[in-house]
Amino acid sequence: METVVAIIFLVIGGFLFGASASLLYRTRQRHQTWQRARGTIVAHAEFTRDRHTMYRAQIRFAPGNSAPITFTSNFGSTKPRPAVGEAVDVLYPATAPNQAVVRSFSTLYMPGILLGFLAICLLSVSLSVIYPFFVHK
Repeated sequence: METVVAIIFLVIGGFLFGASASLLYRTRQRHQTWQRARGTIVAHAEFTRDRHTMYRAQIRFAPGNSAPITFTSNFGSTKPRPAVGEAVDVLYPATAPNQAVVRSFSTLYMPGILLGFLAICLLSVSLSVIYPFFVHK
């Protein structure tokens, strides 16, 4: 029974490792091909999660010579940070500036790193269970 669980962990860990690599590769591509701009926090969007009020920054930036675009950050917090009026770096594709993201570690790298860490944990557990079966045969 524990071998079956270990194999399931191995498959899930492998999938998560691939997803992590894909996210980190996508981040690398964004840094190389997307445009950079300076944006400003103009407001905070409020939302409720698990009976807690959370805030996501709303950022306005001007891509090239185009009209200003306002977008909402993917990440939120329990306190409205950064402050309204604060400048942030923005990455956006030249062909679709409405897909802009905040250029920060937590926005760009954290999802891939967390998935990679979870994948390594699952792979370690599964290999520690499966490995003795191959050594003692």
